[in-house]
This record gives sequence, C-alpha cells and structure tokens, in this order.
Amino acid sequence: MMVNKYLLLSLLSLSLVAQSKELVVKTGEKSKVGKWYCDAQIGHGWTRCVGLGTNPNAVYWDNATEGYEGNLGRTGFIGLLVGRQMCNWSALEFEYNLFQTMNYQKYQTTSDSSTSSFTGNKRMRFFNVSHQSALFNFKMLLPKDWAITARGFRIEPTVGAGVGVGINNVSNFYTVGYNRLDDVAFSTSGTAITSTDSIYLGSTSSIALPAQHIGLAWQVNSGLMFQPENSETTFGLIYRYYEGGKFASDSKVMSNTVDGLGAQVYVAPWIGKIKMHQLIFKVECPF
Repeated sequence: MMVNKYLLLSLLSLSLVAQSKELVVKTGEKSKVGKWYCDAQIGHGWTRCVGLGTNPNAVYWDNATEGYEGNLGRTGFIGLLVGRQMCNWSALEFEYNLFQTMNYQKYQTTSDSSTSSFTGNKRMRFFNVSHQSALFNFKMLLPKDWAITARGFRIEPTVGAGVGVGINNVSNFYTVGYNRLDDVAFSTSGTAITSTDSIYLGSTSSIALPAQHIGLAWQVNSGLMFQPENSETTFGLIYRYYEGGKFASDSKVMSNTVDGLGAQVYVAPWIGKIKMHQLIFKVECPF
C-alpha cells in the first residue's frame, strides 16, 4: 500500500510538471522574460501651438494684431529603440529619435514703433527648430487573453510612457519687415520738390544667431502590435502624444529702429515648447 501511494504521488507530480511545461510552451511568456529586443521606427508628427501667446515680451517685441502664437507645421522622424522584458507584464526601453527640421512662419501687422526691435508696419517672421530626443520608456504588457488572432496575425494592444531629454536648436531666426514712412518729400523733376507722399521700405531684420536649449521631454502612447504566425518579428502601429521640451531664440538681434539701424540689441528671447500628436510604424525583433 505504501508503495502504491508513492507511485500515485510520483505520477501526479509528473503530470503537473508536464502540464506546466505545456502551458509555458503555449503562452511563450516565460521564454520572453529577460529577453532583449530592438525596434526600428518611422513616424509623422502634427505640431500644436508652441506657447508664444500674444507677445513674447511687449517691452522688446512689437504688438501685433495677429499675435505671435503658431505651430511648427508637420514633421517626419525616425527612431531606434532597445528594450528588455523585465517580467510577464512590463518592459523597459531606451529610445532615440531624430526629427526633420520644423518651421515657424507668422504674418503680422501693427503701427507700434516704440519697441527696441521694431520691424515695420507689416512683417513676416520666421525661424526653424531642429529636434532630437532620448527617452527611457516603460511599456506595460497587457494580459495575453486580450490578444486576438485574425488572418494569420496575433494582434495585441500595448500602452506605455517615457521621459527623457529633448535637444532643440533654433536657427534662421529673422523677420522681413515692410515699413511705411509718411509725408516724405520727393521730386519728380529732379530739381524742385513738387509733392509729399508715403514711401515703403522693405528690410530684413531681427536676425539672431542659432541657439540651443536642452529640456525635459516625455510621451504617452497606445497602439496595436501584429505578430505573424511562426515569426518572432512584430509590427506595431502606435499613437503617441509627445512633448519635446522648451526651445529659445538667442537674446541678441539686429535692430531696425530709426535711431539704430543695423545695431545689435539685447532682447527677451522667444521661448516656446514642442508639442505634437504622432503616428508611428515600428518593426520589432528579438535578439
């Protein structure tokens, strides 16, 4: 009887071990813990208002009917990510992204010439921002039973967040102004002054040197991962809200005032923030 009890216990233990091994093989969860993977990704971003508001600083910059607020347009970017699955429900990642140069353009009108960097009654303002970022991400692996299989793909949701640094370089900061000078005497005959009228002066001004600013960057994301059957490669389509930190222009610009044409003056820099909605396509491979 004692031998039979031991035999039954042994068979039961072997059965439990076999079932646990079969479960691990089916789910693949245990085999992925501690594994490394890399992502190559390409994305497109739609920038939001940068936060310049009505006027960066009314002491130095012209008031304008249209204000200063605007966005940086659309931009593409590429990225590389390396991650490690820490347990069945989370992974840690390091990510680097390089963006296409973004552009600001703003048309303004005003007759206020009291500021130290006056640029004319009508003007178009320009600057570029080049951006790159490095982020540490946390990815949450959702329960496996949330995944579905369709047309040969295993489809499962993913969510995550990250924080790091954004490096922003402002360049080509300048203004094209169009200034009206009232009641200027001029001659039509070459000798006698026959009438007075307004003339218009076009000029390029408010030119500033490039400036760099390093700030806090962060992101939150969600999306779907698609894994073909019998393949370790996974494809992802991700939506991400991203903020790339602050940027700032240089504090010295060329003056366009009547009493200091061509002079270099100190002004309050323009300070804004990179904010955008992003759509990302990625390819993920273990190694």
